[in-house]
Formats: sequence, structure tokens, C-alpha cells
Amino acid sequence: MSTETDMDRDIDVTRYRDAFLEETKEHLQTLTESLIELENADDALEQELLNRAFRAAHTIKGMSASMGFRNMEQMCHSLEDILDALRNGNGNVTPDVIDLLLRYTTKLEEAVTRIEDTGNDNGSAKREKRGYEIRVLLDRACEFRGVRGFLVLKNLEEIGEIIETVPSREDIEDGRFEYEFRVLLSTEDGEEAIKDALSAIAEIKNVEISKPNLNLEKEQGLKAGGDKDKNKAKNKNKESGMKSLRISTDKLDKVVNLVGELVINKSRLAQLGTVYKIEELDSTMAIVGRTISDLQYEVTQMRMIPVGYVFNRFPKLVRDLYRTLGKEIEFVVEGKEIELDKTILEEIADPIVHLIRNAVDHGIESPEEREKKGKKRKGTIKLKAKRETAHVIISVEDDGRGIDVAKLRAIAVARGLITADEAARLSDEEALNLIFMPGFSTAESTTEISGRGVGMDVVKAKVEMLNGSVEIKTMKNEGTRVLLKLPLTTAIIRALIVEVCGRKFAIPLSNVCEIAGITQAEMKSVTGKEVLILRDSVLPLFRLHSLFGQKMDGKRLVAVVVERAEGRIGLVVDAALGQQEIVVKPPGEHLQSVLGLGGFTITGDGSVIPILDISSLSLRSDVGQ
Repeated sequence: MSTETDMDRDIDVTRYRDAFLEETKEHLQTLTESLIELENADDALEQELLNRAFRAAHTIKGMSASMGFRNMEQMCHSLEDILDALRNGNGNVTPDVIDLLLRYTTKLEEAVTRIEDTGNDNGSAKREKRGYEIRVLLDRACEFRGVRGFLVLKNLEEIGEIIETVPSREDIEDGRFEYEFRVLLSTEDGEEAIKDALSAIAEIKNVEISKPNLNLEKEQGLKAGGDKDKNKAKNKNKESGMKSLRISTDKLDKVVNLVGELVINKSRLAQLGTVYKIEELDSTMAIVGRTISDLQYEVTQMRMIPVGYVFNRFPKLVRDLYRTLGKEIEFVVEGKEIELDKTILEEIADPIVHLIRNAVDHGIESPEEREKKGKKRKGTIKLKAKRETAHVIISVEDDGRGIDVAKLRAIAVARGLITADEAARLSDEEALNLIFMPGFSTAESTTEISGRGVGMDVVKAKVEMLNGSVEIKTMKNEGTRVLLKLPLTTAIIRALIVEVCGRKFAIPLSNVCEIAGITQAEMKSVTGKEVLILRDSVLPLFRLHSLFGQKMDGKRLVAVVVERAEGRIGLVVDAALGQQEIVVKPPGEHLQSVLGLGGFTITGDGSVIPILDISSLSLRSDVGQ
């Protein structure tokens, strides 16, 4: 007879908690998305979004109750109260109401984080904010209605937040009402605290406290309009019947690594067939090779997820930022269905956040400034993703003030980053790249939104670490677009194998633009720096021979033109040996600081080949110009 141990129970609790957290995050995302869409939805869509938000809140409440997370259960119950009032036509969807609802989702997100960190939601349900509708009736003998109204509002604000009043706050404080007014209050305290707050005010005849009716104006007859249609379009997006199985990403990573080993062993076997000229082995390897390639493709696809997994976090971020700054912004997201490796997508989330913050804070002007320029009051920020062969292009674009290139030059000179002569010689495109220098910022003061001097250099470093590239395009008073070019996956990539001084190196094919045969005559010296004259282009030149203390001889060489954030450069090698699929092995801790080293790969014959990191290679003095 088996006995369940404490360890077994702990494992079960952990397993259930992990499943709860994962599902809760999904429903929270649905809830937040629905609320953001709700703010600008037309009548035909409003009921559908309210129903979707209510279902998400109800589901989270049920799961929280079953797991014993009472704080989250209570918050969801409050959310249901407000959403149900709106669903039943007892409320108007206003920005203030959306603010209130989103504050609940933020608190739910914080509770999820606490559960991840501590195992409980660490909150008291008694202190959770709830909404109350307060009906205040003054004595008919009251002569100073405005004074009494002012005191009521003042006392209520001491224990909570006033969401709405009927009539308006100004009318209440000026006494422009008969003897009754209503207040919608959000507070952590209960009904007794509300009564206590109002008990000391003279000439109050009666106070009624009830669940919130958000459409106070409608009930008072202060706003025209017919009843809402109760039979609006039903949700067409039915849940798919497709079966799925949740798999730990750690387990998936192990499978990817094993497939990587298979790819290496496939190359070894193919090499044996060539060396020993075994025809049967060749034919068998052709079949095995196709099977391994198919397996590799399927496993890689398992790691691919829609960019919407991350993009869906940003509408709330943008809304919070522009309301804080007093701006009007339409946020457009396109290409959420485009798929990218989960690891890359998670790594790129923070850089995208920085780009969005910059666009909101520095890019989009205030409504008044936009009107003076002849623009619409409301600015536009677009977040797009699109697939281009083996890459995904993610862009953040705004129609704001653009980047002042002259200002970039002046700041760089003022900070001693470059001389005035160097600044004058820079083209506009080259001057734009100054923004990628560490600590460079155009912000005149530090804000909570952006401008802390830790920005575009971090974005560039992160993207290039993923074998991607960054490009900026801007037009003064028309806007700015930042393009992030990313590989689909980093686990198994295609690379160009090159030879330098008898040694092999791998260059990620995503960085390679062109391969050209050159001679010494095509390499020139300009202002003390070597450049490569390739057709009509002049490219900075980097000699990999210098890594081994060798000089290039007079024989014909090969230039590999590669892309980096600062522009294209030419790498001089002895030979380009061809393309190959390689498994990327990260460098060990003792090699992570080596400039120009992006990792290693193992070939079919067991040789170890360094993978070049193009972004940091050009920083090495021993391959410098």
C-alpha cells in the first residue's frame, strides 16, 4: 500500500499552481485586451467585448477560489459587478470607467507575480477596492447646498476615489441641484466607513449605499438616448475544438538540443560515406538526412509562437503613457499572427517597450503642438511585424516630430564623443547612428517615461546578440520608424563557412549581404583607415588575418559584405567555402567577454568552428582598420 508523502503533495501543489498561473495569465491578457478595445468600440461590438471581459474575469475568479487565492477572487468579484452593470445597460463606457477596470487588471497581474514569488497572493480581501453608488439626500431646509455638497465630496475623497457624480462636481459644489445628488466611489473601505465619513456633516437627511450603477446620468434623465439594444451581435470567435497539450519550454529545449546533435551526427555519417565510398551508406544517409531535416523543421516550428504573444501587452502600456502625458494617440498593431522563436520574442520584448516609450514621450507631440503644425490632434504609433524569407521585420513607427539630426551632431560634439570636424563630415544616415552610442540621449531632462540615457545602445546590443540588425529612418516633423530585423530562430541556423589562415569560421547567413572576389588594389586607405572599393560603394574594411598576426599576401582574396546597425562593412577572408546548417553552441562563461565571438559549432568531422559575432567584431583593435 503506497503512502503519499509531503514531498508528493508539494509536487502536486506546485504542478497545479503552475497550471493556474499559466491559464490565469492567458485570461488576464484576454481581459485587458477586451477592455482596451472597449474604450473605442462602436455599439455593435461593445456588448461582445463586455461579454468577453466578463467571461475572463469570471473564469479567473473560479480558478482563484479553487486554489484558495481569496484576494484575487475578491478582485474578480468586484470586476464582475462593474462589468455586469455595463452589460445590462446600466452604465456608459467612459475613459474613467476603463481606468478603474484596468487598475483591477494591474492589481491582478501584481497578485500573479506575488504567487510566482511567494506561493500566495499576499493580500487581504478586506482591503481590496470596490465600487459603491452613494445617494445623498439633503434636508429641504438646507440653505447652503453647495457647502454641504463640497464637504460630502471632500470627505469621500479622503477614503477613496470619486469616479463619477450626478450632477457634475461643479454643479454640486455651486449648489446647482435640488436636494439630491449621487456619487460613484471606489474605495478599500466598506459601507460603514462611508457612513462614518458623512455622519458629521449637518443637514444630510439620508444616505443610501448600493452596488454601482454606472449610468447615473441615464437614470436621472440627464442624458438623451434610447435604451440599448439587448440583442447585439454574439461572439463569433468560438473556441476552437483543436486539442492541445501544454509542454514545458525546458523539455522543448532539450528536444531542440537533441535534434541539434542529430544534425551534427548526420554530417559525420555523410562524411564517412564520402571517405570510404560506401554506396549503400550514401543512399541510406540520403533517406536519414531527409527524415532528420523534417524532424528539425517540425521541432523548430514547435518553438515558434505568434508575435501577438508579446504585442498584446503593449496597448495598455501605450494607453497608460499617453494619458499620463496628456497626449492623444491611436495605437495600431499589425501582423500579430507572424511567428517567431519564443526565445527571440521574449528577448526582444524589452527593446520594443523602449521604442514605444520613446515614440510616446519624444516622438508624438502634444495635441496643441500638432494642431499648430497642421496635423490631426491624435497622433499614430504603429507596431508591425512581417515575414521576409528567413527573417521577421518588427517596426515601431510614429507620425510625430521626427529626430533632429543636427541636434544629434551637436550633442555628440558637446559630450566629446566626436569632434566638430567629424560631425560635419557625417552624412545624415551616419549621424542617425550616433543614437546607438552608449549613454547617448536627446532628452533634456529625466522622466519616468524615458530619457535616462539607457536606450538605443541597449536595443542595438540585444538585437545584434540575436544575430539581428537595427535601422532607423526619420523625417523632421513627419515621424520616425525603427526597424528590427530578426532571424526566425537561433538554435539551428544557416551560416557561411569561411577560411582565414587555414582556419575555419562561421558567419551567420542572416548578416551576409554579398560575397565578392577582390584584390589588394581594391583596398585603399582613406584618412588613415582602410576601406574597400566595391563598385560604387566605399565600405570600412576589416582583416580577419590580423587575428593571427598574419598579413594578407598578393593573391586574390574574398570580401564578405555583412550588415550591422552602423552600416555595411567588408570582411576580408582567404576563401568562402560554402553555406552550411549549423547548431549554435553558446560560448562558456570564460569566453563570453571575447569580442567578436558569438559561439561555436561542431562539424561532421568533429572540428570546432567559432561563430563570428559581427556587431562586436569591429570593436576589436586587432582586426581594425
